[in-house]
Amino acid sequence: MLDKLQEKMPIKELQPGEVLLEQDQNTGKVYILIDGTVEILRDGVQITTVDQPGAPFGEISALINTPHTATVKALTPVMAIEVDDFRPQTAEYPELPLYLAETLANRLIETNKCLAELHKTFDDLINADDGDEAKKASMRHAVTEAWTAFGDFMRTQVADF
Repeated sequence: MLDKLQEKMPIKELQPGEVLLEQDQNTGKVYILIDGTVEILRDGVQITTVDQPGAPFGEISALINTPHTATVKALTPVMAIEVDDFRPQTAEYPELPLYLAETLANRLIETNKCLAELHKTFDDLINADDGDEAKKASMRHAVTEAWTAFGDFMRTQVADF
């Protein structure tokens, strides 16, 4: 599908520092990364970087017609497929919504795994009140690491790029 889109859709090329999508704007556009690295910014703070070919940006905004929740900015020269006016394009490219739905479903699966692991870690911490201070310190450290990992994951998997 991506090859077909790349042949028929415009390709957006950006230089480092140029913005692909701006937070709080509603463009109706979806971009699919071909090459390069972008940073995802929320309120001017870098959340993550993305360099995986096929990664979509703006998909949640386009699917539910809301403003973008983050800014996507080129860190290196970037090439991306531009799906302008997303909703009408789905008639010609019916596989596109399925591709985006699969991407979102995979993100949700990973989010659920992280949440289950965090829940288990917190339960272990709460139930660790056996007087063993070393065990409590170890559990607190594990919880801190789990929260950090969860935050990193959420920034890379759930943010609407």
